[in-house]
Order: sequence, then C-alpha cells, then structure tokens
Amino acid sequence: MEIMKDRAKWILMALFVAGEEGLSPAQLQKAIFLLQKAFPNLETLSYNFQPYNYGPFDVGVYHDVEMLADNALVELRQRGGHNWSSYHISETGKKTSELLKNSLDSDAVLHLTKLVKLIQSVSFQTLIGSIYKKYPEYKKNSIFKDR
Repeated sequence: MEIMKDRAKWILMALFVAGEEGLSPAQLQKAIFLLQKAFPNLETLSYNFQPYNYGPFDVGVYHDVEMLADNALVELRQRGGHNWSSYHISETGKKTSELLKNSLDSDAVLHLTKLVKLIQSVSFQTLIGSIYKKYPEYKKNSIFKDR
C-alpha cells in the first residue's frame, strides 16, 4: 500500500463525511478548495488551485483520488448519463477515516463536514456561482455561464 500523502487525508475525510451520496469530481474539487481557503495555514493541505473551466482546479486532487482508489479506500462509480465517475468512500476507507479523524485539525474537520453537506445540498450552478462571487479571480478561464 502506498503511503497516503497528508493532503490526501482531507480527500478521504471529505468522502467520509459525504456518506453514501459521495461527491462528484467538481464537488470534491470545490470542497477541498474552500477548506484550503478557510484554513490557509493548514500545512497538510497543499494543493495549488488555478482558474479553470469551472473555477478552482488542481489536477493533484484527481491524482490523490486515484491513489486512494488504488489502495481500496475510495470507489469510483460511473453515474448514468455522465462521462465522469462519482467518488465514494469504501468500507476500508471508512475504517481508515475513523482512525484518521483524531489526528486531523478538529476545527478543519468540522468545517469540512459543514462544507460537504452544503455542497451536496446545492445545484452545480449555485456552487460555481457562489465561488465566483467570493473568489472572482477563479472565474478567469471559465466556460461556465452565470444564469
């Protein structure tokens, strides 16, 4: 088993709190981005988000998800009618997350839990629009059109 990068622990935690619903790639990107913005001094969170098609993006998030999937901590599930897979925590991932939870910043874990629940409750349009409103610099390369 590959040793988990510190930053990947936050992806695992996001999927843990997401529950059975899991997260889409965009939802996960935005959850990690918003967590990193809220906790800029969290050394274990080291993504380099850049403005992209739908706002802040770092391919490293996808690489870390793949590493977690390769280690049976995360499952990728094809969504009907979409050309992307959603991300879900596996049973092994749940056990690992329970152990991991106490080693992570408790305020950041609580904030991440609230972020994920909020992200799951809003539409894609609302999520992207609200990020552009708060962080307009990430709208620069966007193909997303506000309604």
